[in-house]
Amino acid sequence: MNNQKIFENFAPPSEKLLLQTIKKANEKTKATTKKIAHALEQATGKSPESDELIHMLNHLQENGLVEIDIANLGDNPQFVWKP
Repeated sequence: MNNQKIFENFAPPSEKLLLQTIKKANEKTKATTKKIAHALEQATGKSPESDELIHMLNHLQENGLVEIDIANLGDNPQFVWKP
């Protein structure tokens, strides 16, 4: 089984929503941590805790489901997340 299949079967709903949010955000723009947090807030009605969000993003990266990169957006280097 590949990581994606295992993830779909066993990941908690919050991480599934996070991965969906990253994919959707990347359709429109670069998915920065801030944009992901805003999209999650719109989807759930509550703002995610910063530490929890970073932990989940790092967990997705460690398992090969997303990649992190640094992009220069408006002369500000920012982390961007890609599925």
